[in-house]
Amino acid sequence: MSHWDAVRRVTVWEFWRFLKVRDLIMSVVIFAVIGGAAPFVIDLITSSGDVELAAVGAPFDLPEDETFSFVAMTAQEAAAAFEAGELDGVLTFHSTYDFTLQVERQRNWVGQLDAYLTQLVLPARLAESSLTPQEYQQLLQPANLEVAITGESGDRGALAVNIVLGVMIFGVFTGTGLLFTAITGEKTQRVTEQVISAVTPQAWIDGKVLGTMLYTIANIASLALGVGIAIVASGLFQGLSLSTFPSISIDPFVLLTTLAFAILGAALFYFLFAAIAATIDDPNTSQRSGIIMLPGVFVGLGWLGLIGNSENLFYMFLSYFPFTAVSAMPVRVLFGEASPIEVLLSLALLLATVLLARRVAGKIFSLAILITGKEPSWGEMAAWVRRAR
Repeated sequence: MSHWDAVRRVTVWEFWRFLKVRDLIMSVVIFAVIGGAAPFVIDLITSSGDVELAAVGAPFDLPEDETFSFVAMTAQEAAAAFEAGELDGVLTFHSTYDFTLQVERQRNWVGQLDAYLTQLVLPARLAESSLTPQEYQQLLQPANLEVAITGESGDRGALAVNIVLGVMIFGVFTGTGLLFTAITGEKTQRVTEQVISAVTPQAWIDGKVLGTMLYTIANIASLALGVGIAIVASGLFQGLSLSTFPSISIDPFVLLTTLAFAILGAALFYFLFAAIAATIDDPNTSQRSGIIMLPGVFVGLGWLGLIGNSENLFYMFLSYFPFTAVSAMPVRVLFGEASPIEVLLSLALLLATVLLARRVAGKIFSLAILITGKEPSWGEMAAWVRRAR
């Protein structure tokens, strides 16, 4: 059996080992239902409904709006009605501008009432001043700043880049968790010793990584489908048409660059974590299990360019360093700060690192998977790789 035939067999086995079609369909349905119902649930929880308040000492009739209705009462009448639970609160006027609200507990509509009263007293305040309503509105106008961008707009496609990188890091956390569970479990049960007698360790690790990546992609696709159905269904229920849904505008070069770095970055972390998992004797006590959080740190460093200065030398270094280039270079491309030559150079460095990580993972896996009782040190792992060249 050739190397790639063995890889294909292991890939298919790993993929169907985790993938359950029924569970995948259920996840789509669950996300669609929960996502579609979420806006209505949030609106139901946060909605103030009809709020009835007693108005004590109001100098004029209070106009009602969509939320509030007011009943003019004396202080004694309001206190009795409030005590009997007939009112949501008692609003007492001390002057045209000063009020006291009595409620049983904190209410989410207090901010709405504050805005209502502010608009209510505005005409009286304008009458006491020398300003006309037009002059007052003119005072509230912000400065008129027009921004002329001569180059490519960095805002265009920023959401898409964030989505792709966010999906990548989610996939890395999901996939590396599966790799840790599968490899350490197989090592404990001595399953791998039997398998590598039939296929090479390199073919075994290649197949496990590819199978896990394909499963993760299928899982993410099902989640995306469920979320998409939820967004469309929620919008249609609220009376929106498909043409009114927002679209994400992004340069194809930016999108392809981001996807390329995301895929290679995921492969890099998968191979490295597969090698580390093979050295772990007991996942419950090993200190190396915490390394699974490192991809978030590396991707986060690259993400800083979206909120900071992405043109300094340190960030340029991050866009070439393979572990951070997965997010830093797409950000530079988004802002038009990286030429195609720079992108290709960074991509080549990342690809070379992935191939090296694949080779290292195969060598470490071939030795570490047979060792139990003691986890090899980092120095011993490096020695294995040097001797195996």
